[in-house]
Amino acid sequence: MEQTRDTEDKTTASLYWRGVQRRSCSPSADSSSFPARMDLNRVKYLLRSYLRVRLAKIEEHALHYLSAEANVERLSPQELVFAQG
Repeated sequence: MEQTRDTEDKTTASLYWRGVQRRSCSPSADSSSFPARMDLNRVKYLLRSYLRVRLAKIEEHALHYLSAEANVERLSPQELVFAQG
């Protein structure tokens, strides 16, 4: 979970600095990039929210997910480790 957060932070920082570099080169890009940044922030919020809820459900119902092979196949390798741990 911590690795995912570190990766997200690095990606966010990378996107931020790319935006800063673009804005410093082109003043007109600032006004047109605002809606794009808002959309990016919305998508990031939705993804983080979805993953947070999914992990909470896996944690709450770990025995159910681990009890049958069909349920285990629905989990990613990282989610399986999370459920087992």
